Amino acid sequence: MTHRTGAAHNSAQTRSKVDAYSQYAVWQRISRMMMSRHSSALLRCVAVCLLPACSHESIEADAEDAKTLSSSPKGTSDAQVLAASRGTHPWCGSGRQQNAPSFLITSDSLGPVSSGMSRARLQALCPGLKDTVLNAGEGDSTRGTVVRFHGMHIGVIEWSDAQKLDRLLISSGSVATVTGLRVGSTMRDVRLHIGRLSAGYDEAGVYVWAADVPSRLSFLLRWEASRVLRSPDDVAQHVDLIPDTAHVRTMIMDARK
Repeated sequence: MTHRTGAAHNSAQTRSKVDAYSQYAVWQRISRMMMSRHSSALLRCVAVCLLPACSHESIEADAEDAKTLSSSPKGTSDAQVLAASRGTHPWCGSGRQQNAPSFLITSDSLGPVSSGMSRARLQALCPGLKDTVLNAGEGDSTRGTVVRFHGMHIGVIEWSDAQKLDRLLISSGSVATVTGLRVGSTMRDVRLHIGRLSAGYDEAGVYVWAADVPSRLSFLLRWEASRVLRSPDDVAQHVDLIPDTAHVRTMIMDARK
């Protein structure tokens, strides 16, 4: 009985050593793969999160790094991309550029600002941005952050109660979509580049957005619906009554969609 117990103990020690060696060998193999420029961003994220000290915050940061790498332009090294994403983003410098820059917005990101990002993440990428309190309507307020790129006012972010990005409200004409739509564009431009539109109304005014393609982008217009419609809410059924001369006064990236 004693002999069998001792043998089982020795066998357990042997298995433990083998398991430890196997884990070490796997880690070494993953490390070599990570050194390759062609290894995937997803593999890097998984490999890092095998470490015992992997925390919830590091998992979130690594996932965002993987997203950053997967969407980075060809010809840009991983080190350059991650240095920009982990440190101060190039757009977040305080110096104003000599030539007015144009910032490209997609349906889910504007430079360092991306759909679903946390307030802490933005603070890491763009230190020094000022917080503010925004009117949420009906007497309510919400926490916000004023966004500035290269010293230029861009707009403001609305945060959710969980401190995740809810909406980015852009008031600067320096931000444009890939088709050139921006604050100041006309309704004619919007129709030309987007096609069929949906519309809605709230206390801020009339909004339009793409009807046929899922998108987080919408456009708040400088136009008073009450001059044409009995009720401004009716604009949802009468998008065609919005004149081509109406101008975009705010672009919105809504992360809740």
